[in-house]
Amino acid sequence: MSGGFKDAGYEYVTIDDCWSEKERDKNGRLQADHTRFPSGIKHLANYVPTYIYSFLLPYIISSYIKFLGIVMVYHFFKEAL
Repeated sequence: MSGGFKDAGYEYVTIDDCWSEKERDKNGRLQADHTRFPSGIKHLANYVPTYIYSFLLPYIISSYIKFLGIVMVYHFFKEAL
């Protein structure tokens, strides 16, 4: 994802049009543009969730730990009263 889109403020990537070659493959199926997507759409579809989860996982874990801390403090004060 080296296009600089994130730095420009983009949050989402939507592939809607111009992703396929002009010609279909020998079986008549659409095929990804080999110049734009040299590894194919399947590779891109597998990469994006991995990239997202590797980026978000630390935030998810820290939020969960904070939540557990709040629950523990609540129970501590509940028992103290």
